[in-house]
Amino acid sequence: MLQRVSPAVEVDDPALAPFLALLKQDISQHPERLRPITADLVSRLQDLVGAIDVDIDQVLPDDDDIASDEPA
Repeated sequence: MLQRVSPAVEVDDPALAPFLALLKQDISQHPERLRPITADLVSRLQDLVGAIDVDIDQVLPDDDDIASDEPA
């Protein structure tokens, strides 16, 4: 069977707009909660994950595949 290949259509995440609206509202109402990213925090994060190799081209497994790997 042959099928025409078409470019992937971007689908908006229906949860993204409400989440961003909530985030905007929270920042507007409580700007004091915002904290800068300090050099100490960056250093701590690099210590925690600096040695982890990530292949951004690797295909992620389906949720079903992950669940089947967990012990019952």
